Amino acid sequence: GGGVGAAPAYPPLRVTAPGRVVALGDIHGDIGQARRALSIAGVLGAGGDAVNPEWVGGNTTVVQVGDVLDRGDDEIAILILLQKLHKQAEKQGGAVYILNGNHEVLNVSGDFRYVTQGAFQESMRFGEHLVNLFGKAFEDAFGGAEEDARKKTGQGADRPLLPRRPTRAAVGHELHSAYRQRYGV
Repeated sequence: GGGVGAAPAYPPLRVTAPGRVVALGDIHGDIGQARRALSIAGVLGAGGDAVNPEWVGGNTTVVQVGDVLDRGDDEIAILILLQKLHKQAEKQGGAVYILNGNHEVLNVSGDFRYVTQGAFQESMRFGEHLVNLFGKAFEDAFGGAEEDARKKTGQGADRPLLPRRPTRAAVGHELHSAYRQRYGV
């Protein structure tokens, strides 16, 4: 299923790769380098574009071993690219898996010192895009979750349950869930 607030579907912990396995790491927010690396690996074709990339890897399994985030401006674009390629790869017996690296861990823990201004702007544009798509229902997902958690824990309205500034990961999870629901990515 997977609406906003639904439990995420986790990838398997162990997989069998029927074909080649390609490891890709340290993209660090650079969509141009990501596309070049995927092209050199023989899984990204020249026939696609930024919106509709072309998977040409057949049953190849790509493992992105972390550090999509930080130091570059195209983090969300890279995550969307990898998800779209994964959907196409599955149809050919391949896959694209994304692992967390130390920079993903930094972001989850609220350490944004390596996030560029461009990446923050990309996140804001993406958030605005989702709010425009989902309107009030999307905005209510954040407040509703806090209210439900308060009821479960018995905490009053005078005590903040969630951080005053939600972590980028918490916001990102809600954004990504809503985006996946809307576009089936």
